[in-house]
Amino acid sequence: MWIDGDFKMYTPGTYKIAVCHGGSTDISHTLEFQKDGNLVLYMIGNPNKALWSSQTAGKSATGLIFQPDGNFVIYANKKALWQTGTANHPQARGFLKADEANVVIYDCPSDFSCPVLWRALN
Repeated sequence: MWIDGDFKMYTPGTYKIAVCHGGSTDISHTLEFQKDGNLVLYMIGNPNKALWSSQTAGKSATGLIFQPDGNFVIYANKKALWQTGTANHPQARGFLKADEANVVIYDCPSDFSCPVLWRALN
């Protein structure tokens, strides 16, 4: 699942994407920008399991954006709280990948054979 191609700023609690694994229609993973300002990758189950987070809960986050320069950033007003460090890669695209249970940023628009710039889980 493509993270975002609109370069829109999301406020805490307004961003959530989900992906299914294999040919299933059941959601297996979500990436959520929570109301507390934390960006979290969850494995869906009973209970849901957090696999990774940006560690930005309670730090006054005001927005999340996948920028046109390729950087995925959480801001507190105009100050970056967290980022992927993938700026200067305007072709970069981020994906939530169920088969890897990971968030991955590639250095190209859509081909998974392109170089990986960043992964949430190594």
